[in-house]
Amino acid sequence: MRHVHWKRVLGMLCFLLAPSYLLAQPSTVDPDNKFAWAENAGWINWSPAGIPPADAVQIELDYLQGFVWSENLGWINLGRGPANGVAYTNTGTDHGVNIDSDRTLSGFAWAENAGWINFETSSAGADEARIDWDFLRFRGFAWAENFGWINLDDSENFVGFKLGCLPDQNFDGQVTPADFSAWIIGFNGSFPRADMNGDGLITPADFNGWILQFNMGC
Repeated sequence: MRHVHWKRVLGMLCFLLAPSYLLAQPSTVDPDNKFAWAENAGWINWSPAGIPPADAVQIELDYLQGFVWSENLGWINLGRGPANGVAYTNTGTDHGVNIDSDRTLSGFAWAENAGWINFETSSAGADEARIDWDFLRFRGFAWAENFGWINLDDSENFVGFKLGCLPDQNFDGQVTPADFSAWIIGFNGSFPRADMNGDGLITPADFNGWILQFNMGC
């Protein structure tokens, strides 16, 4: 059994050099926490019922994509994936919301009935729009010139994420050795998903936890 175990580990290590586009990690919105509040436009639903999977909100390593719904504003486009596969330039037709290296958000979403929504709100200080990986949710505020602030940070109504199947680290719906590369990214970034043994810490001990989860599958 030990011989098989290490052959498997060596096979996983081969995926460390996989192209970055294979490591993109879309996430699903938590159905129990899917609403943001716009002060002049009401509730915005980040996981509307009946939306095609290809249009659902996904959280990649460096950007957002998909559509959210507002009764008063219609569909809001967070982006369809950047032209260069890394980050939206927010020029021409290549617009969308980016996740910067410090986990703050930048770029623009487009509301079909209300125009641009700016997620780069550094002027908001501590309330700047951002990703909170510790609590798996959005924080801060986005700004729309035509209808004001969108609150991503309410204590009771907010937009959260679901981790889903833990061993499926690259979110492709399968548990394969390719998930090891995605786990390494999570480990290096101290993402909660890399905490495979559930102790609330991201440490080398989580490697053994990942092996256990991988063997268990989903």
